[in-house]
Amino acid sequence: MASSSRRIVGLAVLAAALVAAGKACSRSQEELATVAPAKVPALPAERPEPTVLTAPPEEAVEKPVAPRPWQPPAAPELEGLDGAAQRLIQGDTAGALSKLQSVPEAKRGSAEWFRTAAVTGRAQRLGGQFSAAVETLNAAVKHPHRCRYFACELLYDELAQARVDWVDSDTIDDVKARDKLLRAAALDWRRATKLDPNRRVAPMRVSRALALANVQGTTAKSTRSAAATALRALDSVIDDYPNHPNIAQLELEHARALSRLGQVTKAASRFRELAIAYTGAPQADTAWQELNALAEQHRRIRARDFSTKEQLERAAAARRARWVDTSRELLDQLLANESAPAYVKHNARLSRAYTAYKQRDYSRCADDFGALYKSSGAIKMRDEYSRCLDRAARYDEAIDLWTKTARKRKASKGAKATGLWTALNIAFRGGDYEKTQALLKEYERSFRSHRSRRHWLHAWLPYRLGDLDKAEREFEELERFRDYRTMARYFRGRILVTSEDVERLDQGEALLRGVMQAEPLSYYGVVARQRLLDAGIDPGPLPAVEPMSDDGRVLGYAETRAITSALAEDFRHFSSAVRRLDQLWSAGWLEEARREYRVVADTYQNGMAAISKQRRWIPRNEDLVEGLGWRAEWPSSPAPKPGRKGRAMLRDRAQSTELGHQLRELAIAMSDPHRYAKLTPSDAYPFRSRWFVRAYREVIEREAARREVDPFALWSLMYTESRFRRHVVSPVGARGALQIMPWTGRQLTQRLGGPHETFDPDVLFDIETNAYLASYYVDQLIEKFHGQAPLAYASYNGGPSNVARWVEAKARMAGELALDDFIEEIPFRETQRYTKRVIEVQAAYTLMYTGKWARISNEVDLNVGTNIDF
Repeated sequence: MASSSRRIVGLAVLAAALVAAGKACSRSQEELATVAPAKVPALPAERPEPTVLTAPPEEAVEKPVAPRPWQPPAAPELEGLDGAAQRLIQGDTAGALSKLQSVPEAKRGSAEWFRTAAVTGRAQRLGGQFSAAVETLNAAVKHPHRCRYFACELLYDELAQARVDWVDSDTIDDVKARDKLLRAAALDWRRATKLDPNRRVAPMRVSRALALANVQGTTAKSTRSAAATALRALDSVIDDYPNHPNIAQLELEHARALSRLGQVTKAASRFRELAIAYTGAPQADTAWQELNALAEQHRRIRARDFSTKEQLERAAAARRARWVDTSRELLDQLLANESAPAYVKHNARLSRAYTAYKQRDYSRCADDFGALYKSSGAIKMRDEYSRCLDRAARYDEAIDLWTKTARKRKASKGAKATGLWTALNIAFRGGDYEKTQALLKEYERSFRSHRSRRHWLHAWLPYRLGDLDKAEREFEELERFRDYRTMARYFRGRILVTSEDVERLDQGEALLRGVMQAEPLSYYGVVARQRLLDAGIDPGPLPAVEPMSDDGRVLGYAETRAITSALAEDFRHFSSAVRRLDQLWSAGWLEEARREYRVVADTYQNGMAAISKQRRWIPRNEDLVEGLGWRAEWPSSPAPKPGRKGRAMLRDRAQSTELGHQLRELAIAMSDPHRYAKLTPSDAYPFRSRWFVRAYREVIEREAARREVDPFALWSLMYTESRFRRHVVSPVGARGALQIMPWTGRQLTQRLGGPHETFDPDVLFDIETNAYLASYYVDQLIEKFHGQAPLAYASYNGGPSNVARWVEAKARMAGELALDDFIEEIPFRETQRYTKRVIEVQAAYTLMYTGKWARISNEVDLNVGTNIDF
């Protein structure tokens, strides 16, 4: 039986070891260490030097022995109730139960009594003692003071979950007893959802609906009554949460409830709809089986074969859910039917084109859209045809398509301009710089749009075609454009520093030094230093960058409890979440305490921003409220703000400073690197010191060691992706600190032997799962590109199949490719910016924590692996 989606994860500790002083500006070139960009972990300064990779491209890159992952120092073991709560936070349920045996009974109804009940009930439930957990928690929720001393909606939630877990354990054979427990759980969740605050309303409502759906009834009347109740609950959550990760199961339970209610015709119709709508998913097969079972029981029900229209709907549904192989198989079958009408073949071909695109079978996509464009002449078909030709690396065909469009006698001026500019860009993406130059000249004879881009091409095309003198002059001209100024100076310097003429070489050195000294840890500053080193020129001292002085602090349970207790006493009027935070931490309810901490910290930051009249931009996230992403559209949740008394506290400088300091301390205990950095005063440390922290260090170093990748690569990606926020959801649905797309997560889970068919995207909010999948993904990307980390970074954002195609296209004419040239030509603007950002962040991370400069080869290995393409 499906149960609550709650996940209790182990403590992820934010901590780091302080690197010894000595990174002064007087470092010389001799201090530089040449390290492999990502396959060799960049180690703290006190550890041995990493090994340099020199394996040829054709061979597998030999991985060095990974360093031992960092572990937080062992906390002093506590006894009694504190010891039990400490063990719960550590994920040691058995240890918590053992500690509870020596805890004396507290006065009934006291704060300590409720705390004991919370610790005991949670430990008993997680330890499989479900009946005992129900007894313990039931006593707590029945007490009239249940909401005074603990977050009572969470007590109800825990009790309901214990009841459902008891039923799921299959230790109760009596149907009546099971139904009683399920009804009681549903009632507990109903009561909990009426309480305020409640940050888990959505999961509670879904869990309640599933509990009611599993009530069987012992008589025909009670079965129908239970089904009617379940239908109301299921209708509500299906309408409100259409993007729930388990929506297929909810709809399946809805159809089953219709059947139990006696509405078999409606149930049969619903089962058929589900078998179509969820084609490829396990629930579709189950729905079809249940439809056939109904057909056997009721003569008026027929389980006829799917019609042609339904097969097309099934293929489209499978494609939307990314079951692309199933979709392709259905469409191939329809197209193979020679007797199918023309309109069916047209629709099937159109659907197959989109499916082939999702499969990355771009040639098939192009062939299908080409046939459709030929038969219809529709502009939409032309655009899709062009897109697939481009992705299939059939550049000449795509260029021909657009030049013909531009040169049509009756084409409008806009159509001609669009056709030529599109053809020009396709030629450029395909690495045909001579054709690009010719098309640019043709375009400029008639049109004047894209001014800055054309100026860039005037410099870039001669550079790529080997006319370096002309390129150098054009780059100098390009410096007039602010957006291109630094880039133009870098490439001028890059050209001149390789000159045999001493004067020009000195000029190139000066340009590169200027770029490097202006912003030494920006992307162009980083690569300018690399080019000076490549030319055998001492670039001078490394930039000074240090971690924060308290980087590496670890707070144990007792220290954290002292802070939460003090806050609950001194700042109890700031926000009700302050008291709840103390209650939950004292009971060892880690994830719930973390959520309340985020509420308090965000209330503080929003209040301070309001006082200083600043606006805070907050990305979509489930930091404070769970299940927001399940709705059809992302709801506008009001940001937490302090009340009148809270605002008065914030206007008091001494109080606001103390509160901010204590919240920053708690960020360490709550493993919240984002707020740890955010709450660090900007005048205390430079930006990089505040933000380039070793977030979730224990987890990241463990997973990096497992895959033998550089942990600084993972931290650089994490900073760039989410600023270390675990519950961020991007506009396209990527989740978690390392921003993994649900489809990517499902594929990675399948590769690693996990339950991919029932993959829940919300597990990506768990840093353990997120880091486990992301580290494997990064490892595979680095392997695909033979240890070239920047190409792996580009792939993480833009997709490995795209990056592989770009590499092959850029190298097909010249036969060689420089990394900085490739990055400059990445077609996706977002991916280009992303790659540059990760490179510069990783350079700063490596320097900050090792004192070394990580060298990156500028020569791209043109051999691309086939181990991963998603």
